[in-house]
Amino acid sequence: AMPPVVRAARAVFPEDVVVSDLRGDVAGIVSRVGGQSDEEESDLESDDNMELEEGSATVRWLASGKPEVEKVGSLRVVDRAFVQGDIVMPGSGVQAQSGTVVGISLALDLRLHTGEVRQFVPSPLLAHIKPWRPGTYAVHGGWLGRVEECLENVVIKYGDGAECKLVRVHADDVTAVLESFDEHNPFFPSQLVKARASVLRRGKWLSGRFRRQYVDQIAVVSSVAPCRVAMRWIATQQGGEVLRNDAPQPQPPEFVKPAELQPLAVFMDNWWQVGDRGYGGPDLLGWTDEVREASARLRAQADDEPWTPGPPQPATAATLTGALPAQQRPRRLRGSTANCVEVVRTHTLVDVHWQDGRVQRSLRATALVPAYHLGANDFWPEEFVLQKADDPLFLQPASEADVHSGSAPRLGVIKWLDSKSRTLGVRWADPADANQPHSRTLSPGLPLPDSSSGAIEAVSVFDVLPHPDFKIRCGDVVLRLAIGGVAHPTAVPEVGAVDSRMGADDDNFNDALEAPQAPSRASDTFTASWVGEVTHLVDGRVGVAWVDGSHSSLPPEEVYVINSDDEHDDVSDGGDSEDSDGSWRTVDADEPLAHARA
Repeated sequence: AMPPVVRAARAVFPEDVVVSDLRGDVAGIVSRVGGQSDEEESDLESDDNMELEEGSATVRWLASGKPEVEKVGSLRVVDRAFVQGDIVMPGSGVQAQSGTVVGISLALDLRLHTGEVRQFVPSPLLAHIKPWRPGTYAVHGGWLGRVEECLENVVIKYGDGAECKLVRVHADDVTAVLESFDEHNPFFPSQLVKARASVLRRGKWLSGRFRRQYVDQIAVVSSVAPCRVAMRWIATQQGGEVLRNDAPQPQPPEFVKPAELQPLAVFMDNWWQVGDRGYGGPDLLGWTDEVREASARLRAQADDEPWTPGPPQPATAATLTGALPAQQRPRRLRGSTANCVEVVRTHTLVDVHWQDGRVQRSLRATALVPAYHLGANDFWPEEFVLQKADDPLFLQPASEADVHSGSAPRLGVIKWLDSKSRTLGVRWADPADANQPHSRTLSPGLPLPDSSSGAIEAVSVFDVLPHPDFKIRCGDVVLRLAIGGVAHPTAVPEVGAVDSRMGADDDNFNDALEAPQAPSRASDTFTASWVGEVTHLVDGRVGVAWVDGSHSSLPPEEVYVINSDDEHDDVSDGGDSEDSDGSWRTVDADEPLAHARA
């Protein structure tokens, strides 16, 4: 069955994948919609600043890559992009409730170098040309950093067989005959390009030598290899049982080799968009029986009607966790013209945890719409809340006596919400179970709710407040805080301006896709289970896939969210979180990094 045809203006949203009756099967991505609010703006870069009328949208079509204004009524939505933690609503209006995206399965239609299109290919079979994207996170030994830029070596080949390796090339150094649709990967094998004389002179000639006739002559990109990644270091794991008596690990240089980085890659398979390029392995290119069967299963799921994958299930640890995703190194495939493929269509299936507490799996993304304009009294299952009190100072730190006397605010976890009656079910913590301080709650000493303690109390949404510290969602990057006296990860002083002196070993930069080098002695001493990504929340516990491949289910006071939506607000207000051992904070992207330890 084809995805539902939507014609109403508000049925199209930024980043939707659409087709048009006037353009056949060519897909495009919506970048702007006329009449949208600021919070509905697309994360995609837009080249146009024109005002759009209501009922119009700007679309980047795969055939041209340039934004064009289209009438919304002529567009058909064939897929919709979501990420873990997004709040969604049914597009049909059948249910008057919203839900949280807790799982995503992505299938891709891929165009091979021969022109053949393979449909419903499982996204994990495709390797990224450049998995180090700006804004994503990676670990180097005991340090966590955010990717600022990834430089590449690009080998181009001329018709007479001459080959030149362009070292640390930028997008403006080379002119593409056809502009790349993939903004993350401006270069890919089989691409036709032209290079200026200054760029060719700087290059390393692998075959032949520089000649004036090559200037502005069309060449073919034969290989692309990331060579250096610019990092902004955010936090470090200093101390711990192994290094308790040693000096802190030295800060890595700002530019490091890709092979020395471990990206936070739990959800990397969901990054793909129409127009992206990647590398396919032998199993995909050969269309093995195993791949064919996996494709058939995804096609069958996508062809189901949006609300027929079975009745919603009660939310339990099993239904919320499913098969736990794990951290792993990006799939390593050496790219070439033969295995470079293009994404021409995406098919997204979504698991949703609805406000009524039930979980529904494998919903077609086009059956859902993003939920905007959320209110202060909107809640979702597995969120942490505090019971509202008449005393305006009730959020002040509570003493141990307050906890046991019952005068401290109650901490709870939401299990369900009835949006019509504006009531919700909360499992409260039992004050009698308080046995340890909770280092980052504003009311230390509050015990966490225990699923075994049973009772869920129905209360009004106006009688609770979101917990000010435990704002944790699926997909968040988190640090593991100190337990049992082990030191916290710490934020670091700002690295200076980008240093162009990246070492004299430029000729070896293209070794990034080879096997990683052996870690240094300093890296060996750090455990990698101090930073990870949130995969699920169940019964007051936070499930985390750590960068070393392990999993943990922890209480929320043992993790600190790095990339929460309110990170910048907290920093701008100058608020630090304090605990018994000191304090630390994250920083705004434009603010100088500061020491976190008090």
